Amino acid sequence: MSDLQILLIDDDLVEHRIFRKFLEDGVNSDAELTCVSKLDDAIDILNERAFDLVFLDDRLSPYSSLLETLPRIHPYTGGAKIFAISSSLDSPHLMDARKTGVDRVYDKNDLKAVLSSILPPAGS
Repeated sequence: MSDLQILLIDDDLVEHRIFRKFLEDGVNSDAELTCVSKLDDAIDILNERAFDLVFLDDRLSPYSSLLETLPRIHPYTGGAKIFAISSSLDSPHLMDARKTGVDRVYDKNDLKAVLSSILPPAGS
């Protein structure tokens, strides 16, 4: 098992492929990525094992925003850093990440650069 455990919670399966591709293409090939599409699946897996980083889609169906999903998942995340990801950062609830309870909010369009900046290099 890899040292760095990442959980991606996003109902868009294309985002799963993109995220995995970024990691495989050298952002950090040592990280182990687990992807789920539903909040209940995320809670189940968080009950089974710990993660270092959790990336949570802001608009995870059927919920309207992370204001609904974060309180449901937060008790299960342990010490993981929680990052919200969104394709639109204009929503008022995303303007101040600390108000939402996440460590940071990232634009989905910038994920490759984000992963490069926050993940340690492979093999370190």
